[in-house]
Amino acid sequence: MKAAMMILLMISTSLNVFFTYQFYIKPNVPPPSISQRVDANVQNSTVATQENSTALNDKNNTKEVKNIEQENKDVTNTSTESKPESKNESQQATNIKNKGQDTSRGKGSIKGVITWQYNDFVGTKGDVGAVIILIPADFNKSSLSEKDIILLSLGITPKNCDIYTTKADGYGNYQINNLPENDYVLLVISRKTFRNLNEPIPQYTLNKLKSLLGVSNSDNGLMTSLKLYNSILKEVKITEGEEYQFSNDFGYTY
Repeated sequence: MKAAMMILLMISTSLNVFFTYQFYIKPNVPPPSISQRVDANVQNSTVATQENSTALNDKNNTKEVKNIEQENKDVTNTSTESKPESKNESQQATNIKNKGQDTSRGKGSIKGVITWQYNDFVGTKGDVGAVIILIPADFNKSSLSEKDIILLSLGITPKNCDIYTTKADGYGNYQINNLPENDYVLLVISRKTFRNLNEPIPQYTLNKLKSLLGVSNSDNGLMTSLKLYNSILKEVKITEGEEYQFSNDFGYTY
């Protein structure tokens, strides 16, 4: 009797668990409708199409990049092949330039520093822009025009002229190279110190410039600069293979 009661109790418990799971725990999910299945198929097809399109674009982009790299490589090769030709053209230009110059004239050089006194506190400074003119002692003055003399006063060498000119840099330094061995007259005109206009230009300077350049005390250009600024004139000799040095301090401005 007890055994039968136990069997009935076990059966009853199993049925309760089964019905509880079916009606309360197991979700009631209806099967998908036809329209839902169609939408899912369409969505899957769209995703597949997009993936194929992306893969195709990637392939095209990779091909385009390779084409660009090949074009750049071709351009680089073309440029490299043309370099010897450019070098030859440059060499020809250099030969033409040298052909028009008398390279045998280069024998010596001259350099120095032109300065002035700014004040007691600052002291010495470079005479920036000071004009340096180097005139051969045997210069033919008949080859100069009035315009050429004006150019000389500005530190500019006239065309087809054996006179050498330069200007002092920001530190007052100057240098002239490629000079043939000869006797010269060096004229340095300050651009930072003014002279007393009531005092005449030194007669030695006037006589030298008149004999070399044919200028007079009434000429404009060079003579105007000599009247306005301090200057110094000196005879120098340039020797082959040597560097002549000349420096000058113009002191305080007037």
